Amino acid sequence: MTLLGIMEFIQSGSYKELKHLGNTAATLKEMIRAEQAALESKRMVWTSLGVVGQFQYFNTFEYDRLQLNEYLYSLGLLPRIACIEISLLSSKQAAEMKQFCIPGNKYVRYTPNRLGRINGDMSEEENTSYHSLSLTNKVSTWKEVYERKETLTKD
Repeated sequence: MTLLGIMEFIQSGSYKELKHLGNTAATLKEMIRAEQAALESKRMVWTSLGVVGQFQYFNTFEYDRLQLNEYLYSLGLLPRIACIEISLLSSKQAAEMKQFCIPGNKYVRYTPNRLGRINGDMSEEENTSYHSLSLTNKVSTWKEVYERKETLTKD
């Protein structure tokens, strides 16, 4: 997207709508998740809406970092994947590491200042109205919000 395209996206109100839709979708998703958990259902299907709600579990593991680093070093991979935070090193260590530093590519990142930031939070009335919906209507509303958000993201 060009700079003019970004400016038009913001000035047309699409950015504000995108932020609002993102918050709405997240809130609805959390409400649906809570209701599905209360029903103790791992998988629910709303065929007419084309939506499946399924809890997924991810295994998390602890790593022996020292052994992992030694193994990666023995394979010759550690220098290629290591990321060193220079600010955590002493000045002597930082000076020694400078010779190995490769400067990254420069880029421009546009972020709004405090005056230009858009919150996108839902009003209390809107939040209350979503709570009063049935589970199926919440899923239907979530799908509409999600699809609109995807459309704005692609533009």
